[in-house]
Amino acid sequence: MGLNLNYEAEVLVETDGLTREQWLDYRKQGIGGSDCAAIMGFSPFCTKRDLYYDKIGLQPAMDEEEGNWVAKEVGHRLEDLVAEIFSQKPGLKVFPIRKMFRHPLYPFMLADVDFFIEFPDGHYGILECKTTNYNCQDKWKNDTTPVNYEYQGRHYMAVMNLNEVYFACLYGNNEDEFFIRHMERDMDIEEDLIAEEEYFWTEHVLKKAEPPYTEKPDLDFTTLEYPNPEDPKAFTLALKLAKEKDADIILATDPDADRLGVYSKDTKTGEYKAFTGNMSGMLIAEYLLSQRKEKNLLHDNGAFVKTIVSTNMADAIAAEYNVKLIEVLTGFKYIGEQIKFFEQQGTYEYEFGFEESYGCLVGTPARDKDAVVAVMALCEAAAYYKTKNMTLWDQMIQIFEKYGYYKEGQKAITMKGAEGAEKIAELMDKLRNETPKKFGSWDVLEARDYKKDECVDLKTGEKKSTGLPSSNVLYYALSDNAWCCARPSGTEPKIKFYMGVKGSNLADADAKLEELTKAVMEVAGQ
Repeated sequence: MGLNLNYEAEVLVETDGLTREQWLDYRKQGIGGSDCAAIMGFSPFCTKRDLYYDKIGLQPAMDEEEGNWVAKEVGHRLEDLVAEIFSQKPGLKVFPIRKMFRHPLYPFMLADVDFFIEFPDGHYGILECKTTNYNCQDKWKNDTTPVNYEYQGRHYMAVMNLNEVYFACLYGNNEDEFFIRHMERDMDIEEDLIAEEEYFWTEHVLKKAEPPYTEKPDLDFTTLEYPNPEDPKAFTLALKLAKEKDADIILATDPDADRLGVYSKDTKTGEYKAFTGNMSGMLIAEYLLSQRKEKNLLHDNGAFVKTIVSTNMADAIAAEYNVKLIEVLTGFKYIGEQIKFFEQQGTYEYEFGFEESYGCLVGTPARDKDAVVAVMALCEAAAYYKTKNMTLWDQMIQIFEKYGYYKEGQKAITMKGAEGAEKIAELMDKLRNETPKKFGSWDVLEARDYKKDECVDLKTGEKKSTGLPSSNVLYYALSDNAWCCARPSGTEPKIKFYMGVKGSNLADADAKLEELTKAVMEVAGQ
């Protein structure tokens, strides 16, 4: 989608003097902050279908404290007190603006913010004031923010074009019984959020088409700390059960079912091995393409799509099955975009697409990473390899033996404040203007600058276009099939380095990746 950050929020209406009914009527004109959690499947109070009925005027959506008007009224009346306590603790100026705002580029996105924060350096942020009771305070412990509030904050940052939000929550009757949580803008999450809200508004509300029925989710996620399939802790209980049942595979998706985490048994040791997003993507790719080739279903003009920070094993697999390998910028939207281009231009037939961050797409009915279909593909693959007395991990080792032991990693550098942002910019300028010739023992063969749309062969000096949209990303193709990539955040003083190597075995790949990571950090001045 590519977000435009050059905008100011528009005023939809002055809220001073509005009755409750009038305010609700205005909110039906779009999606508010407390609505977006329902769209993303994280609201403990209403489903996407409940919200749809509310927006078309058939039935009001259940409010946060439905059936408990006292709690609802207490929360409303204590907003000023919560704001005052917050202001005193960090010493920040807070103030209300009694207006309902809307996003000028996505006018279905509305925001009625509790308070705004003025920081000493003159920039602004958002303050959301909450109250809870002693029984519910655990939802805020360990520096966490309830996920429905998190999405509310991200929605508000998007509408107001502000980069940080604070949550202040009073859970007792003194200033020490008080939580403060801080959250910064994340453009990847924001893009996904806007896409989901836009789809809900255009395909359901405007077309008056009911969303499919879904049960109300349990947002407590009582069996795990955080429902993230990239986090090993999310598999703690699943691994315990797998060992009890002698399971071959463990699969887990995130709540919106776009990312997939995988564990598989190693038949030699009986241990369960974790798959990276690159590994599960390559396993699916190898299975799909090999089966299609065996059944003469591979297209003569087939295409395999990956992001630039994903494994180079994809290149080897594409070459093995004689399909076109296409690289796109980081973000699955670019993979989905390729499918549209193929259809419009009649150039290629989509075979498979994936990114390193645990996302892939089998087939073309969807245009985003789809963990539901990925689960089906992996289960089919597991059943097939079971007939050969192999688990998915056994097959992964076979794939490594066939193509090489590719391994990837990443390292982030985070700095503080405006000074940190300047240092990140200076580092990118240095890498851009003084192209490294080596990273440790690896020679730089090719340097790609996606911002300048320039690809330089360091041996010949030959220059050509990257062929991709402009993006502040630097990529270095290295000797021995290694690579690294620098990608700074657009919203915070942070830069992420991606690395990949090819080893002769698992231990060799691990050692090479560790060595390359150290070399990249040295070049980055760390």
